[in-house]
Amino acid sequence: MEGAVADDTALMALCREWREAQGAVTAAVRDYMAVEAACWGEGERGGVALLTAEERVDAAHLRVEATMKSVVGTPARTLGGVAATLGVAVEWADVYGDDAEVGMAFLRAALGDVRRLL
Repeated sequence: MEGAVADDTALMALCREWREAQGAVTAAVRDYMAVEAACWGEGERGGVALLTAEERVDAAHLRVEATMKSVVGTPARTLGGVAATLGVAVEWADVYGDDAEVGMAFLRAALGDVRRLL
């Protein structure tokens, strides 16, 4: 990085994207629950609505997972970038607390970044 100012613009954008993606999951799950309640006893028509809502939840989860992989795979160039990665890790743990493997991926990435920066 000789002659260049290190910044984490891309990493910070990915962290914001992860938060937006997680918000989309929350909204999709909330919508699914509303559809499920509204479709109770609707038969086939209700089943189609539920399937569509479930597909939106699945798509939102896939976006979260893809963004998470991008955050983990994007090296931090500053301690601020490390803090952003750890912030996403904490938020991930708040939502998906039982998925230790993913939490460890964030921690490994952040620790690798700290080692590289020091």
